Amino acid sequence: MPDVLPGDKFVLGSAVGNITYQASQILGFVAGAAVIAILDPHKTLGIDAATFGMSALIVLFGVRARPSPGREGAARPSLWSVSADGIRIVFGSRMLLTLLLFGWLAGFYIVPEGLAAPYARTLHDSTLTVGLLMAAMPLGMVIGAFLLGRVAVPSARIRMMGWLAVLSCAPPSAWPAWWA
Repeated sequence: MPDVLPGDKFVLGSAVGNITYQASQILGFVAGAAVIAILDPHKTLGIDAATFGMSALIVLFGVRARPSPGREGAARPSLWSVSADGIRIVFGSRMLLTLLLFGWLAGFYIVPEGLAAPYARTLHDSTLTVGLLMAAMPLGMVIGAFLLGRVAVPSARIRMMGWLAVLSCAPPSAWPAWWA
């Protein structure tokens, strides 16, 4: 993508990709909850398995192999050497190491998704509530990525990145305090 979208266009292109991904999650969570409310979970899982099978067929027969850009004829380095190079680069730079540590915060984002179903059950709510709870985080990410891409200049985005990474963990960790 950096070859196609140079400079700040890469950041905006990444934001559009992220917005698209998160929007599909929102739709999937809400639609999935609605389907489970109408059909029983076994039928819903069967339909989901069939869609994965169709996706596999599309990839198998509809996607053609292409060489990686700029690597035609070049010998591929081993996974170990690429990993070692990456470790040296990241751990050799204080800024990259900080960004890596913030990236590891992503592990905390999955916790609310795992708690959504039991939490909705304690509220005596339906599967639609589970879908809405799970769609809330991607919706916030879509809104945030859109605003950050549209409103903030590149230098401000870099300055805000650390604080935004930390603050993005605050709402999920505060769920029980808000809704109990």
